Amino acid sequence: MSVTLPFRRIGTHLFVEVENELLLIDTGSPDSYSEGKVRHLAPGLRIQHDRSLIVESSELRRATGVPMLGLIGMDILGRCDVVFDLPSGHLTLSLATLPRPERSHDLRPVMGVPVLDLPFHDALASACSTLPVFLDSGAQYSYLPQTRIVSSKIGKVKDYSPILGPINATLYKTLQLCKPTPGRFSVPASFAAPPRGLATLLGLAGVEGILGIDAFDRTVLLSARERWVSRV
Repeated sequence: MSVTLPFRRIGTHLFVEVENELLLIDTGSPDSYSEGKVRHLAPGLRIQHDRSLIVESSELRRATGVPMLGLIGMDILGRCDVVFDLPSGHLTLSLATLPRPERSHDLRPVMGVPVLDLPFHDALASACSTLPVFLDSGAQYSYLPQTRIVSSKIGKVKDYSPILGPINATLYKTLQLCKPTPGRFSVPASFAAPPRGLATLLGLAGVEGILGIDAFDRTVLLSARERWVSRV
């Protein structure tokens, strides 16, 4: 059994419509919440109303500029297989197991959030290598260690973290990539260097970066329960 929801990008965030209301899709959040009422997605999949998160919801509305009324995180997305089909405007939650594509990434959960090894051209070693990164559809930007990626500075960006609050970071243009592999992610065309506070949190989690919203500009198949992800 599966359920398909309207899915679209508004600004720098991804949303689905549930009962004509917008909910943020956030693979970087271990928890979901719903403001005002319980929202049913499919048999056995429902988002609880949690009064303790109303303040967070209000902050996210200000940060995104969108009148969202909740968030769907990995406690829901991890219990099914998910098709993020932004080009077609649909997100599908499948209770049945999807077949794993021949080319895909292995996943591992860290604090309830999926982590993959991202191929990149290591500027220090002058060779292709991998970085452990969070796959975070709720992140406006990808955050990667600038000193290890051949890049050039292109400006400043402002972001928001529920943990750190407002973030100011430097944005870079990627200048060199490893040869793309079908079904796998690569370093995006631009990325931000994590400021000190964010870099500290990433280091404590044992990862080196965040792969954000631009990773979902093509169709993505995610099976957190079977621990794989593929970019079609």
